[in-house]
Amino acid sequence: MGILVYGGDTATAARVVAAADGRLLSAGGWAETVIAVSEDPDFVNKLYRAGASLVFRADGAVGCSGALPTASKDQATS
Repeated sequence: MGILVYGGDTATAARVVAAADGRLLSAGGWAETVIAVSEDPDFVNKLYRAGASLVFRADGAVGCSGALPTASKDQATS
C-alpha cells in the first residue's frame, strides 16, 4: 500500500517516514508531501506518532512512481 505523507515540508515528511521505518519512494504530487511504503500493518499509526500531520492511501501513486515491484512471499519461494 502506498502512503502519501504530509509533515510540514518535504524534508520533514521524509524524516517522518524514516522514523516510522518506511521506505521513501518519491516526492508526492502535492507540495510538501512524500510517497512511502511499508509492509508493517501499523505503518500509518507509526507515521502519526513520528509527527506526520496528514496521511492518505496513495496506491495509484505507487504504480506510477517508477519503483520496482517487490515479490510477495509466495513468488519469492517459487
